[in-house]
Amino acid sequence: IGMIHHRSYWDDSKSEHICVMAGYFGTVHQWEESYDPAWSKILSRYDVPKAHMTDFVARQGAFKNWSETRRRSFIEGLLSAIAGAGIRGVAVSVHIEALSRANTRWGFNYTPYSVAAALAAESYRDFFGPFETAECFLDRIPNGRTQLDLAEDILMRDPRYQRWWSKEQLAWRPLTKPQMQMTIRGKEAADLAAWECMAHAETVLGISAKGRGGHWSGTRHSAIELVKAAPLNGFLHSDEELNSLYERLDK
Repeated sequence: IGMIHHRSYWDDSKSEHICVMAGYFGTVHQWEESYDPAWSKILSRYDVPKAHMTDFVARQGAFKNWSETRRRSFIEGLLSAIAGAGIRGVAVSVHIEALSRANTRWGFNYTPYSVAAALAAESYRDFFGPFETAECFLDRIPNGRTQLDLAEDILMRDPRYQRWWSKEQLAWRPLTKPQMQMTIRGKEAADLAAWECMAHAETVLGISAKGRGGHWSGTRHSAIELVKAAPLNGFLHSDEELNSLYERLDK
């Protein structure tokens, strides 16, 4: 890949009903000179080694016995770091039952992860235009390369994006096992985004969030607003949006 305009960090989350892909795009300068110092400052202020949402929502580890005021203030600080850096969010939620119906109707066999990844890539193109390039760092998942191959197949088949898409435009960078153990602050922002998007999607579908947390709408910077990118077909992709996508792929 040639010149890279943006670096991004994505995180995925999956429940019985929803698959989420969420994260942020920014320039190297935005990540290293603005976001990283601001994010680290918040962690230091609250004596937290990393912003791990599983621990935060479960109120365990560094977040044990925190008051609601302290919890909300902590999230507010993290969201302020994101907003101050000017990094751009991307978020896609795929309704798994709707995807199964669409696969049956159109004769495809795409997975929730592959559809979410493809739509997130398309959202990047919609917002930044056809000439910007990015590398996207993702968590390792089982059969990750196969999942990304399916996402690339969607991008190559979609007539709206097939002339744009190439690995020169947007390069997937699954994190290695050693990298997964490293402190990468951008991953933590993506983790926050994925948790928030899952909670939002569950609310839209009327599904219990099961203590997942999220929706920090009372803070100065709403997490939902910070993770929205210019969406392709809306924030939550259900029957109408998925059938629209598959109709394009079927041409």
